Amino acid sequence: MARLPQVVRKEPTRSTRSPRRPPRRGGGRRARSVRRVLRDRRQPVKVRVDSERCQGHTLCAMIAPEVFRLREIDGHSEVIDEEVPAGQETQVIEAVNSCPERAISTID
Repeated sequence: MARLPQVVRKEPTRSTRSPRRPPRRGGGRRARSVRRVLRDRRQPVKVRVDSERCQGHTLCAMIAPEVFRLREIDGHSEVIDEEVPAGQETQVIEAVNSCPERAISTID
């Protein structure tokens, strides 16, 4: 009777892939472009909300209440004053990056 070759079992090895990393804070390409506009500005930066894109998630008003307010009729966001007040630039960047509908933009 012929002997069958023995099967050698290898122990499971760890995956060589690196573990999934959490997303970086500060956003991607869009965040860099907004930061560049704010850094290189010669005149005050203006912020705008596209009323057709806004769905009323209210994130911008929670992040920068001095810049954005919610309309009582439909709950969509609107800008209090187009020009970003001094000291509010970082909040505006965060609001632009956090808008899920990408309805907020800056104008230089």
